[in-house]
Amino acid sequence: ALTGQEIEIAPIAAVPIETRIGDGKTIHLPSLVAEFGDAELDFRLYKVLAAHAAGQIEFGTYERDTPGLQAAFAEISAVYDPENAGERDAFALDGYLADLPATVQGDRLIAAPVNLDYASLLRLFPDPPLARRIFGTLENGRIDHRLRSKYRGLGRDLDLIREHLRSARPKITDLPATLLPFEILFQITMLGGALADARQFYSQIVSELETIVADYLRSPAASVADTLIATVRAFALFQSVVPTDDSVQQLEVEKEPSESDSESTMLSESLRNRRDDRQPQRRGGARPGLRLHG
Repeated sequence: ALTGQEIEIAPIAAVPIETRIGDGKTIHLPSLVAEFGDAELDFRLYKVLAAHAAGQIEFGTYERDTPGLQAAFAEISAVYDPENAGERDAFALDGYLADLPATVQGDRLIAAPVNLDYASLLRLFPDPPLARRIFGTLENGRIDHRLRSKYRGLGRDLDLIREHLRSARPKITDLPATLLPFEILFQITMLGGALADARQFYSQIVSELETIVADYLRSPAASVADTLIATVRAFALFQSVVPTDDSVQQLEVEKEPSESDSESTMLSESLRNRRDDRQPQRRGGARPGLRLHG
């Protein structure tokens, strides 16, 4: 009913992770939800999963060839044109987010390809897997905000799941440095804001990611094109966050999904497993050092 169009519903084996996006034609939902061990609460979780999957369709995650996407194509192409490397370095200088320099926009007119969508734009980034992971979290945050704005009746269910996720987060000091920016972004987009320990230890990263989310995702009319431009800004920040502890294993970002592998929608893996139980602990118990650099 939310989408206003016919869609298929297909089962998946487990609750989907927060960064994956479906295919725009099928809503994939778990065949069984037993997170709370309470029939009513588990049904409310199922409603939230269904609403988010439908929201991706209703609020234009899969739209193609719109003026917004064409504008995003022009901007992303210009930013990652090799000729603009100097401006791109300045963009992330010292970890501070600046507006894109005017020179990055360029004077050249770059023709947008036909059948333009979010997936084709993410392939323009120098590290597409990283861009997809950032985009997935940002886009699900946009969908969550749009759902809350349009369907006030969903608010109680959305808040219930948000509070469950907040209570399930690991301590920020227990995470490998490579996962820290992803966790902070997830808290800001999906949990109503960064938790106290994230603000205490990583206030600059929190502040900059909050600025991105506020600038691009909180408008009542925010589109997938806005999410893509937000991804450009967050991408620069993520690339500038470098762990100083060489013992931290590099994060493996997911491979680009095929059509048959793009079935999941949103919400954290912590709906199935507490992250404190499965994230690797750092050696020696010391908080990893992070630095922002240009």
